[in-house]
Amino acid sequence: IGLLDQLRSPRAIAARAALAIALSYHGRTAEAVPLLEQAVRDAPAATEPYNLALMRWSLAKALVATKGDRARARALAIAARDQLRPLGAPALVDEIDAWLRRRR
Repeated sequence: IGLLDQLRSPRAIAARAALAIALSYHGRTAEAVPLLEQAVRDAPAATEPYNLALMRWSLAKALVATKGDRARARALAIAARDQLRPLGAPALVDEIDAWLRRRR
């Protein structure tokens, strides 16, 4: 990621998000949060909507897992769900809806 950052490559954002998602998957959510924060913050307008939604969804889950800002996590999850709905990802939309229901 460091080399991609030095080259100012747009792939740095995708690499950062992928690393963060992998860290979260392996229970290292505290390490994933800053990477996801940066990926979501720096994602260019041309970012594929599905990828941006996955970054937001991953950040929402990581924030809750690390006892971060629950209101922001909820907002990120809703944004991800709303972005995914028209993209034809019903299983992921259902997963987010279930997650949101458990956190009312």
